[in-house]
Amino acid sequence: MAQSVHQLEERIADARSRLGADLQQLEAKVADATNWRTHYNRAPFLWLGLAMAIGFIASGSTGGGTGRMSRALRAQTGTDTFDRFVGAFTSMAVDRAKVYLDERMPGFGRAFDRV
Repeated sequence: MAQSVHQLEERIADARSRLGADLQQLEAKVADATNWRTHYNRAPFLWLGLAMAIGFIASGSTGGGTGRMSRALRAQTGTDTFDRFVGAFTSMAVDRAKVYLDERMPGFGRAFDRV
């Protein structure tokens, strides 16, 4: 009887240590998943492209774009074509970003769709 109690205590102690190790691994994974630098270091060009797309969209929505480049593009392609291009590019960028983030943070896509 004493031996089985001792064995049971050893099993409980072993289970506690494994649980502690698993908890530490989980904490490390959560910290890694929520750190933006980790995601940037894994795919810097994706994030730079996303930042560029957001800047491009923001610049177009603040007064219609009065810069030389904007005027030249609108003169060459026409307003409707330019607006369609921006809309398609935005849609593609958002979709790619959503897929990328959903792969790294499971459940992000569902939360994004709800919003």
